Amino acid sequence: MKPERIFELIVWLLIVAGGLVTAYVSFGILSSEASGQLEKYSFSGAIAGALVSWGVLTSVYLQVRGSSRELEQLRDRTVELEHKLIRGAPKPEGFTIEVDERQRIVLARPEEWQPKGGLIFDLELSEQKMKDGDTFVPTFRCFFEPIDPKSSRAAWVDRQLKDLEDAVGFVGSFTTEMVPIGAELAGVKESLKIIVRQFVRIEWKRSPVTGNVERNWSLIHKDEAAGILFGTSPESVSASMSTSVTLTGYALRKGGVCYVGTRQAQANVSQDGKTAVVTVLKEDIAYRNQVEIEWENPEVHGLRSNKLFLGVSRDDKTEEQIGIHAISKPSDELIAQEPNDAEGKTSMSPKSETEEPRLVFQQVVRMRVICYNEPLKRIYTFDFWDDAQDFNESSALFNQVLKSVRFLD
Repeated sequence: MKPERIFELIVWLLIVAGGLVTAYVSFGILSSEASGQLEKYSFSGAIAGALVSWGVLTSVYLQVRGSSRELEQLRDRTVELEHKLIRGAPKPEGFTIEVDERQRIVLARPEEWQPKGGLIFDLELSEQKMKDGDTFVPTFRCFFEPIDPKSSRAAWVDRQLKDLEDAVGFVGSFTTEMVPIGAELAGVKESLKIIVRQFVRIEWKRSPVTGNVERNWSLIHKDEAAGILFGTSPESVSASMSTSVTLTGYALRKGGVCYVGTRQAQANVSQDGKTAVVTVLKEDIAYRNQVEIEWENPEVHGLRSNKLFLGVSRDDKTEEQIGIHAISKPSDELIAQEPNDAEGKTSMSPKSETEEPRLVFQQVVRMRVICYNEPLKRIYTFDFWDDAQDFNESSALFNQVLKSVRFLD
């Protein structure tokens, strides 16, 4: 029996029961009186009350059912029109129809072209809801890819962990665990959850097309975040005097600190970030044969560059007599970028026409949950980013999103 028929039977049984209860209460307990006549038949007492109750309840139910059926007919008509639209879409020979109901679009694709995955959701906090002083927009993305039939779940998990270890240049620190995704019955009991600390470059510049100021961000190598040192000029200093030393490097930013041994020394950084001038004091090199030099940019919260060792000369050579260290070039690996899924763009309202591009470097935390769904033959990836200061608070929202996930067979 169809569910609609079962529902109607239950309603009619409730109407009968409702009429009998009304008659019992009215005439059995409250001692009411009633009488009526239908054609040549006369009714009185509880029977008349029951008939009246049945009549009222039946009338109400028929009116409600009529309205529901009208709405159902409208929905059926809408679905029918959508099907006509799909059938009416051009379908050349050798093509098949693809439908995206959420985005309301229909197109034809060549049958030989198979879906390779793609972005499902791309969400971020609205500009108006951001906290004062925030520069990074909390971002959520979900995408999928088909499962490789030649691979297994265990091999896939091993590959994910190896890829994470190989990406050491883009990962400050990370943790992993297995978590459930979806409902208990239809969900996936073990999905790989990864939390990593990374660094991003955030740039604001005006779009030549829209005229709006756009916020663009992308992940960067941690050496670009911390700064990297190539050499010093001169390459050694005299123990008998304080010396001005030029550091050559890459991604040295204004506001950064140069560590000369254990002392924090202020430095004058060039506009292009390739040189910085610092004064090495006599106290820094007393009783030493060499001095450690490190760099720390202002946004990295303790992450320092590589170390250079500045030699110390004990003779009476002047600063001009000490040799000059050659300047190195940054490697391709240093300035390499992560794949395009690790970047974003936000369009904002236009400001002054003379506004200069703005550039900020920041530490962020990324939570990634990867679900290997064998019944659906798909791998779903859920990505969430926020800055390190706000992540603990905002990640609670992401966990609620994960709890809401359901997979449709």
